[in-house]
Amino acid sequence: MHAVIGTTVSLPCNLSPPSPDDSFSLVLWYRLDLPNPIYTLDARSATAPGDATHFANKVLGGRARFNISTQRPSAASLTLENVQEDDAGEYRCRVDFRRGRTLSWLVKLNVIVPTNSLVIKDKDNKTLSGTIGPYKEGSSLTLVCESQGGRPLPSVSWRRVRAEIPDQFSEPDPEKGVVRTEMVIDILKREDLLTEITCQASNTNLTAPITTSVKLDISLNPTEVQITTPNRPCSAGERIEVVCVSKGSRPPAKISWWKDGKDLKRYATEEILDDVTTSKLFFTPSSDDNEKTLICRAENPVNADSALEDQWVLNVYYAPIVSVSLTASQQNELIREGSDVHLECNIQANPPAADVRWRFHSKAIPHDPSKGMLLRNNTLIIQNVQKAHRGRYRCLASNLEGESISDEVLLRVQFAPMCASNQKTTYGIAKHEEANVSCAVEADPPEVAFRWSFNNTVSETIDILSYSSDGASRSVARYIPRTRLDYGALYCFAKNAVGIMKEPCIFTIIPTGPPEPVQNCSVTNTTLTTLTLSCDPGDDGGLPQTFHLEVYSMLAEQLIMNLSTMDSPMFIADKLSASSSYLLVSYASNAKGRSMSVALTAHTQLAKEQRTSDGQPVTISTVLVVLMGTVGALVLLAIIIIFIMKARGDKRGKNEDKASEEKTPSCSETVFEGKQTDIFSKNYQTEYVDLTPNTRTERIYESLGDCKEYTYENVIHKSHFPSNQTVHSHHPIPTIVTR
Repeated sequence: MHAVIGTTVSLPCNLSPPSPDDSFSLVLWYRLDLPNPIYTLDARSATAPGDATHFANKVLGGRARFNISTQRPSAASLTLENVQEDDAGEYRCRVDFRRGRTLSWLVKLNVIVPTNSLVIKDKDNKTLSGTIGPYKEGSSLTLVCESQGGRPLPSVSWRRVRAEIPDQFSEPDPEKGVVRTEMVIDILKREDLLTEITCQASNTNLTAPITTSVKLDISLNPTEVQITTPNRPCSAGERIEVVCVSKGSRPPAKISWWKDGKDLKRYATEEILDDVTTSKLFFTPSSDDNEKTLICRAENPVNADSALEDQWVLNVYYAPIVSVSLTASQQNELIREGSDVHLECNIQANPPAADVRWRFHSKAIPHDPSKGMLLRNNTLIIQNVQKAHRGRYRCLASNLEGESISDEVLLRVQFAPMCASNQKTTYGIAKHEEANVSCAVEADPPEVAFRWSFNNTVSETIDILSYSSDGASRSVARYIPRTRLDYGALYCFAKNAVGIMKEPCIFTIIPTGPPEPVQNCSVTNTTLTTLTLSCDPGDDGGLPQTFHLEVYSMLAEQLIMNLSTMDSPMFIADKLSASSSYLLVSYASNAKGRSMSVALTAHTQLAKEQRTSDGQPVTISTVLVVLMGTVGALVLLAIIIIFIMKARGDKRGKNEDKASEEKTPSCSETVFEGKQTDIFSKNYQTEYVDLTPNTRTERIYESLGDCKEYTYENVIHKSHFPSNQTVHSHHPIPTIVTR
């Protein structure tokens, strides 16, 4: 017989007598592992079965009773309540009859002990219960159901609701009373989400199996991801919005944006509704983003390998990006004049550039084969390049997005030396005076070798050996003319690695001296307080000259004004006194000295007179005309005498040179010696006594060529040319001291 622990079991014992007139007298129950009866029913002294005496061994603990029925003696049984595990064994029921022989009945009781515990564990022996996971979709799952205790050992198995039972196997351990059954799910699928898996253990059909269950939580991968914004061209620098949607992920997917491996997360926003994730990307593409890949990636945050992607190839429109370079074949070469140059306009543009133009120093370059300027596609070809082509070049390109201009590229053309512009080409030099003649050239490379030569009026060419170089592209020749034949042209030649200059630099050496006096002077306008003097300049002596005007008050007997100009001999003396007489003295000066002076007297208007109209010259007296004629005759005579003396001097040769070195300095030289920088602002201090000059308004040509001091008497009274015209003074005149 079988009985589950804790239940009640009835062990049968047949009390039917062998004959009708017989009955039992004594019933003894034995458990074969015990020597003494465990239960006794004694009816020997009883008159009826119901009056029999019951005796139960304390081993049973009051849990046993013997049930008899007079109508059915064969149905008698020993009932054990709350069956214990140690109740199991073989039981013998011995029946003694009053007349008949003794009978024995043998019963084997099997006590079934259910499983003590039933648990579900993972492969790491961790006990699981309730909802387990989450497990990754697509991963495998191993579960172990373990039973503890039970007799006999139970059968442990797995079952799933509405799903097939995967392969499973049991591993009993009788010594430990443990049974382990393992189940392996190779691939977890979306339909396994929240599936209940049950483990059951059973060792009898007398009771229901013991069970335990878990539910599977599975993290699901996204089923789709899509960039929903249409892929259209966009413009560089303009902000765009791109939307991406992901569905099917548990938990909801995280969306990330990538551009050529660069994370754009900080430019995106995200919204989640159930298992749908929507992300919006806001970014401003640049020209560098053209043809780059924009990726929207959705992935389950707990499944690293669950990512799905959708992508764009960006089509970014941008204005041309241009630069200028030499063609590859010329980049490592030195460009010399006469060669052909190819300049490339390198263009990056989307859409492609439709118009390409070139500029040289901001000036447009047309296609002009006659000038060697050829425009071919994106290339500028300069044929027979020259120095004039040196400079900065740019190219321009345009498309639908706009127009762009490249940075300037300097084209360096190596060329033979050429004379530098704006340098001094005429040198006025006196005999025996040293001049430093500077020759500057432009050349590339700038390392230049110089050579000098001289050509005079008789076509003699002499190499000049005394010169030095001031830097790489400048030379200074030291030249001293000693005779008239030493005046002429100096030639400066230069050469560099490219070659020798085509035309030399020519410097003219001319003789110099003090300037000639101003000519045709007249007072062209007088007012109450102003006098205007106009003259024609004389020869400048080969040097820049300055014109001077000294205004003397004939009443105050002193110098009241000193004017100078380098433009032309025209002066306006203002702030004068009305109805006054003035002496106007004009002369020219240069670095070599000063000319003879020209003196005129003039009067400001009387206070009640009308102003003289502009440009009306002062009337020249008849006497002055005669004086001017006499002066002209004397000048002509002087020219003839000088010509004769010069002819004689040519015959003397070197004697003339020696004599010239021993000349006594002229008055002008004495005045300006060591003070050439002061010739434009010379101050005079004058002391006068009372003077009442008897003069008329007329021009008086005054020679100050001697070495006497400049005095009022010299200016007013001295006659420089044969003339009947004199100026008288009633009082002695003191000397005007010039410092």
